Parts: sequence; structure tokens; C-alpha cells
Amino acid sequence: MKNIKKIAVFLTISSILVLVVYGALSYLKKPSYAYNPVPTFYFHGYSGTKNSTASMIAYAQKNYGATKVFTARVGSDGGVTLDGDWGADIDKPLIQVVLDDNTNADMDLLAVWYANVIDKVRREHAFDSYNTVAHSMGNSALQYLLLKEGANEDFPKLSKEVALAAPINGVIGLDDQLHENYLEANGYPKIISGNYAYYLDQINNFPKNQIDILNIYGNLDDGTDSDGSVTTVSAKSLKYLASKYAKSYQEVEIKGEDGQHSKLHENSQVDKMICSFLWQEKE
Repeated sequence: MKNIKKIAVFLTISSILVLVVYGALSYLKKPSYAYNPVPTFYFHGYSGTKNSTASMIAYAQKNYGATKVFTARVGSDGGVTLDGDWGADIDKPLIQVVLDDNTNADMDLLAVWYANVIDKVRREHAFDSYNTVAHSMGNSALQYLLLKEGANEDFPKLSKEVALAAPINGVIGLDDQLHENYLEANGYPKIISGNYAYYLDQINNFPKNQIDILNIYGNLDDGTDSDGSVTTVSAKSLKYLASKYAKSYQEVEIKGEDGQHSKLHENSQVDKMICSFLWQEKE
């Protein structure tokens, strides 16, 4: 009987030790990301809402130690209301931007609104640089913002830019058509949209060697060479622009159903790419 009890105790202790060791190894294998106080602004696209960026923000908070500090709501008059608080020593602060007039396609005006958001947040908590994650049309407005404020020494500097489903050179059915455009060997698009022509004309006004860009685009792999709203050629047209001003550029294609235009911001694979790009692991 004593031997049986000894064996039972031994097995119990052994099981506990196995669990402890397993837990410790799992913890050691889990990436640890360095403290980073640079804020990241999340911009939705045309007709987007709070839900458009909610899951990306939730993923960053759950898996990377980020903290949503503000929801910045932009009224139809361009006024900005902040809901939340950015306390001291917050790691990886996130700002979710929501436009009340979410179908406004005036890029010059949207650029002013974006600048209003960044300036409003900066007045609450000072910062010199910022990151962005923009979906769809939000990327076009961001390009206009860069041209508007790029040379302004008093405005914070964009450090890392994530372009998601970016219609940099047109939208299907508006200023782009399926299978009509293509990229030349140097990445220059054969057909130029109105917005893209403006970017080219103003290319020297983009901030030079300052921005690291990650361009994530979708391809339904159904023969359309698009995500359903933006052709791969339109999205990949960003590469030629970036070659003229960006510090670095990389692009990733998401193929299949998960590459659909709106599903790109509901994709854990994409979430992980974004977070890994924005925040570096501890060495």
C-alpha cells in the first residue's frame, strides 16, 4: 500500500513538473515585442465604419501588447472628437479613426480631416512620428496628406505605412477596368488614373527616405486579377511611386477568398503581417 502511495505521489509530482516545463517552454517560444510609444492611426475606406478596423485593432491588443487609446470621430465639418485616454508609458498606442461622412471622396478634404485628427491627438499627447494602417480609399487620402504636410517641419513624420487593398491607380468600374492595365518592366503602369497622375506630378513633394511601406493586396484567383474592387495592377502601382521616395517597400499578395476587398481587414494572417511589420521583436 505504501509503495502504491509513493508511486501516486511520484506520478503527481512528475505531471506537475511536466506542465511547468511545458508552460515555461511555451512562454520562451512566444515572441516578445519591444516597447514602442509611436502611435498608429487606423483609417477605414469608402463607406467604412468602426467595424472596418476593429478586428485588426483587437488582434494587435491581444497578441502584441498594443493599447487602443482613442477613437477619433471626424464630423462632417472636419471637427474631431476624441473618446478615450492616452496615459503615461502606454505601449504601442492605437487610434481608431471614424468618419461621419464616410462616403466623401474629396481627397483634398479628406487629407485635411486626417491632418486634423493627427493634430488633435498630438495636442492631447505629444509625439514626433506616427504609423498608419489604411484600408481601401483611406490610402488615397493618406497620399494626399503626405503631399500636403510632407514638407511641414512642424507636423509629425510618418514612419511606417501599411497599405491594405489600396486603389492607388483606380477603382474597378470608376477609373479602372479589368484586364485593361498592366505594369511595365520598371513598374510604371501603362494606364494612369487621375489620382495617380497627381501623385506623379507631385512626386518630389513626398517625404524622402522616411517611410517604410508594406503594401498588402488581394487576388481572388478567379481570373479577374483583383480583390473584387481593386485590380492587382492598381494596388501594385504603389511600387513605382515608392521607388521614388520611400525608405523601403515590400508587398504581399493574399490569394483566394481571403483576398476579397473587405475580407482583407478580417484576416488573422494579414493582422499578423501588419503587427510584425509595425513592431519589432526584442533581441
